[in-house]
Amino acid sequence: VAVLERKAEWPGIDGTVAERFVPVEGMEAALEAALGEVSKYVICRDRRSAEAVIAYLREQKKGRIGIVVPDSGTLNPAVRRPELNQPNIVGWLDAFVSTDESLRPLMEAVLARTLVFRAGTSPDEILERLPYGFRAVSTDGNLYSKNVITGGSDDSFPLFRRKEKILEQESQIAQLSSRLDAFRESKNQVTAELGAARADSSQTSSALEAISD
Repeated sequence: VAVLERKAEWPGIDGTVAERFVPVEGMEAALEAALGEVSKYVICRDRRSAEAVIAYLREQKKGRIGIVVPDSGTLNPAVRRPELNQPNIVGWLDAFVSTDESLRPLMEAVLARTLVFRAGTSPDEILERLPYGFRAVSTDGNLYSKNVITGGSDDSFPLFRRKEKILEQESQIAQLSSRLDAFRESKNQVTAELGAARADSSQTSSALEAISD
């Protein structure tokens, strides 16, 4: 967070993985589970920026960070995937995630070996047919590999929709501020009109008194 707040100092910073990898609706939990801690990693366009960020965190004692540098080496997303036709299969996870074209090799390299299946169904038959190094993830975020299962309950808002939610809230705040400004302007106008009416009333009263005299 400290780095993102000061990212103008490091032009190579391109946001976090969660910000740059955008899942289709309904795949948020699957993507967050598949990426794990990588979802929080910062993407840097060049190694120099990454090293500068790490040096800053070390000097300021602001903790540790994970950084992905797509241009620091060759990414080979090409992989031979098994052909599976189990009825509970949704598809390969990378097909449900969009990102900038320049980051697509990184996205495919990370997600191309993860198969999505429908929540509430058994992954046993899928796991039997998946080669070593491949994983299966349910649409509600349970991640399976040959020897490890991760999952559970998380009441927080899905990581990959938080930025969208923040933007929505900012829009709502802007609308409320606009309405408040309009109300204040209307109030000021009514106050001015009321003052003018009182002045007219006072003049009328004075005129009537003069006539009476």
